[in-house]
Amino acid sequence: MYLNNRDQYMLKNVIDALVNKLYDTPYSEVSISELCRVANISRMTFYRHFNSKDEVIESYMEALHQAFIKEVVQKNRFASYIQYENMLLGLQNVKENSRYVEYIVKNNMGEILLHKLIEHELSLSLRSQHTEADRYLSIAYASAIYGVVVNWVREGMTTSPEWLAHFLTDLYQDKIKRY
Repeated sequence: MYLNNRDQYMLKNVIDALVNKLYDTPYSEVSISELCRVANISRMTFYRHFNSKDEVIESYMEALHQAFIKEVVQKNRFASYIQYENMLLGLQNVKENSRYVEYIVKNNMGEILLHKLIEHELSLSLRSQHTEADRYLSIAYASAIYGVVVNWVREGMTTSPEWLAHFLTDLYQDKIKRY
């Protein structure tokens, strides 16, 4: 997804407003009108960019993922979570965006996060490998990442990103050796 500077600014305002509201209001009770008021945008502007609150969340996850990919590519690495350095970078990004991730977990919206992790791992790690086993292994790996991240968030992120990155990449050494 490409966002110009104005759209990026608007997306940041909307997601910040949503996250701020959700610390004291359940997701289902946050209205689009209230979200627009807090973000200081009109409903027309909101609907020009989004169809729903879920789409705001998905857009933000996509923007975070694109920033991750850009950083990985700048470091000239294969853009998959199966490499330790990339896993570490991903976990550091989760920690930097911990408030947002905590909100996702707190409001039982992890399915959106899990879907994005699976979608991105499949698109990144299977560019040349398209066997059924490779596809399922990528899904299992993305699901493991999701489970560990959710638990990490629930436990207050006290375990270091370095330790978790080693743990997750060590789980799938066979997969890593194949790529």
